[in-house]
Amino acid sequence: MTPQLLKIGVECPLELLPDLGEERVLEDFEGPLLTMSRGVRSGEVFLRSWCDADADYNRWILLRSTDRDLARYIKRRINLRELLMAARDGLVWLIDTAAGDSPARAFLCRIERIPESYLPSEGSFYHEDESPHRADREEWTLLLQGTWTLDDLQALPRSYVQVYSAVYLFGERAEALEQRPCDFGKDIAFGKGGAARSLYNKLADAVPANARPVFRRISVASPGNLTLELERRIADQISQLTQDHRSERATCYDALYRARHPKSRTRSGSSLEDPFDEEPIPWDPPDQMELPIEDSGSLEHLGRRICPLVGLLWDRVAGAFPDLHHRTDFILAHCRRLAKLDSFLERGLVEAL
Repeated sequence: MTPQLLKIGVECPLELLPDLGEERVLEDFEGPLLTMSRGVRSGEVFLRSWCDADADYNRWILLRSTDRDLARYIKRRINLRELLMAARDGLVWLIDTAAGDSPARAFLCRIERIPESYLPSEGSFYHEDESPHRADREEWTLLLQGTWTLDDLQALPRSYVQVYSAVYLFGERAEALEQRPCDFGKDIAFGKGGAARSLYNKLADAVPANARPVFRRISVASPGNLTLELERRIADQISQLTQDHRSERATCYDALYRARHPKSRTRSGSSLEDPFDEEPIPWDPPDQMELPIEDSGSLEHLGRRICPLVGLLWDRVAGAFPDLHHRTDFILAHCRRLAKLDSFLERGLVEAL
């Protein structure tokens, strides 16, 4: 605590402070330390970080930020010091609050004039355990970069929502949802894309309305960002899936694909190199015949092996796809969609999901 807070910068009328909406607490220790809110009119991101106090006031740094910078902090790409120093326009408000957190006075100054003691250390990275209990739904930002095409802009949210639906319905963190049989149908078994789209539309509809991803905003500049409102626990899991076990996933996928289609010719190396884009797949009709018992056992063994690597529970998938072949086809299709998300990272179009 400082004996008396110094006047830094130019004192400004409280009426000129930004008009902000509801606060979301990002860090807390016996009270909020870092909060985020949006401008009522502009929708811009504003951050408020506690920095000092004396006997009369608590002092806060208030600054304009961006969805991308905040997401980079949440994803631990930058630390809190870097987040604050990236203030838009290089301007910040120092706000002194009295009892009840009501503003008593405010100063406007350049970020360079902030005392060093007000700034966090270089090791001040985001820690989830320092955050208060989160709401089930919150905004989640995908970090974009590189040169995008219109096809890419269409493919990323579609693939993300399809993976999200599968992980929500059949993943380890899924709610105890009632599972009804859901049949791929023969068109899906022969790889016809229209039926695949129909299936994924049905899966998206099976996700409760209050849990489905909702588009919020996009910045198509490079670097840019895509913001969705969704269930954070599913987004966390998808982000982790795209970071872990890529090589093992590819190996397991190839083994399961070959067991499902033993007479199919290999498509230009591993089929994971060409993620499934709902185009017809040229495998031979004889592959759709009933498999011998020993091959069916192999399918189950390989399916159980790959499910944990792609965020699925075998028993939950089995409840929705009683037919072993349809179940295997769905797992393979899910793997290809996850591989599509991988490809955005590998091509440098996405910094972090």
